[in-house]
Amino acid sequence: MFIKLPLNRALCRPLWNAMSCGLAILLLLPCGVQAQQAPDLAALAQMDSASRREILVDGARREGLLNMYTSMTASTAAKVKADFERRYPGVKVNLWRASSEAVLRRAVTEARANRHTFDIIETNGPVMEAAQRERLLQKVSSSHFDDLIPQALMPHRE
Repeated sequence: MFIKLPLNRALCRPLWNAMSCGLAILLLLPCGVQAQQAPDLAALAQMDSASRREILVDGARREGLLNMYTSMTASTAAKVKADFERRYPGVKVNLWRASSEAVLRRAVTEARANRHTFDIIETNGPVMEAAQRERLLQKVSSSHFDDLIPQALMPHRE
């Protein structure tokens, strides 16, 4: 699974894997995935990738929208959005792009107001660590972790 971007393929694969895992992050917040037969969020996060993907894609298609807060460049975000929507017909990606600090500020503000709007946060490591400290992330098990260098994975796996 590669994003067809005019970038180095070594950079594209982790980006697409992050987006694939990002679909799994739909489980972070109340959304269409929470059907009556769906397991609880922590159990869903630990399921094998194929089973989890099936449940999440079904829920995302029912909801029809994926909200992604990101600090990636506009051109890369547009390509990721287009590729994701092509791979998952019926799921529109709603991008909100800002600085990494603004992404965190918006996510924290919404969470404190009990307004869980985002499905995916994509930003730099220190900001993701701050999101983890704010308890915005869910521990996820993924076979894609094997493709990453050890330094890219935080011990908490969130």
